This record gives sequence, C-alpha cells and structure tokens, in this order.
Amino acid sequence: MSEEIFRSDKSYNFCTFFIKGVALCQLKTSHVQNCIRRKLQAETNALIDDYVARIRKRETMSEKVSEPQAELAGS
Repeated sequence: MSEEIFRSDKSYNFCTFFIKGVALCQLKTSHVQNCIRRKLQAETNALIDDYVARIRKRETMSEKVSEPQAELAGS
C-alpha cells in the first residue's frame, strides 16, 4: 500500500520519466555514434582502397614504360 502512495507521488513519476528519458537519449546517442563511426570507417576504407589502386596503377604504368627501355638497352 505504501508503494501505491509512493507511485502516485508526482515527483516519483517525474523522476521515472526523467530517468527513462535519459536512458533513451543515451541509447539514441550511442546509436548515432555507431552510425557515424560506421560511415567514417566506410569512407576511410574507400579512400584507402582508392589510394592503393592509384599506387598499383602507377607501378603498372612504370613497369610498362621500363620494359621498352630494357629491350632497347638489350639490343
């Protein structure tokens, strides 16, 4: 019975509402942080992949340029 009186108290209801609101806000904040982290990680991976592809392309082009020069030097 004392619990019913306590639950009908407005300050108890407000505190419960406030605590639930804070918990929900933290949950949403955590979700947003995870979304941002995943997006940044995906963008970082894309930049790294692009950089590696450009380096490989540059190496391939330099090998193609050096092959004819080696043939000329060998003949």
